[in-house]
Amino acid sequence: MNARMESVGARFRRDVILNDVIKNAQSSVKTIKNALKGLGNSKQDNNIRAALSNLINSVQQRIKEAEKEQNDITRKYGR
Repeated sequence: MNARMESVGARFRRDVILNDVIKNAQSSVKTIKNALKGLGNSKQDNNIRAALSNLINSVQQRIKEAEKEQNDITRKYGR
């Protein structure tokens, strides 16, 4: 029974929680990229651009980690 519960919990995490994490992160990246388009070339804008670019990289890394975890769950428990 415990193995079955573990499988159900892992699949829920994969299909619901991690899916939401990925969708929200992708939406954030899109929003940040749109904000970057409005920046000029001043020193402040360049500093903002660098900070937002770092944020994009961080969010994209989180997406990769969530996708890897989804794949790991699928390998272990199947579809």
